[in-house]
Amino acid sequence: MAIERDVAELEAACAWWQERLRLRDWKVRVRWADLELARKERSAQVEWQAKHKEATIDVMVPELYPDDWSEDARDWHTHLAHELLHLHFLAFAADEDTPESIAQEQAIELIAQALARLKREADGNLR
Repeated sequence: MAIERDVAELEAACAWWQERLRLRDWKVRVRWADLELARKERSAQVEWQAKHKEATIDVMVPELYPDDWSEDARDWHTHLAHELLHLHFLAFAADEDTPESIAQEQAIELIAQALARLKREADGNLR
């Protein structure tokens, strides 16, 4: 099942987040993803080339979010901010499934949730 969604909204949001997160020097390509991410049980993912400051971020289309996800988990801005924050943490990247990588992932997620919540409040969307 492929769900078509306008990428312009995602690109505009990415530019907005890059400005606020001071990642303007990165060339970031964003795209909506569907079943590939759902099968991996991921809401988003980032691939990067740190040497060139280039990244590609895939964000799951919101229509595929599971019904039992929390409000923060259902906000695609949270996922986009989360993946962008990873670019700041590249120098501290730890091997997957280590206590350090788990702690880093949790910290990035909490920061992304807080930032997305602040954005919603600033936009007048107090859900």
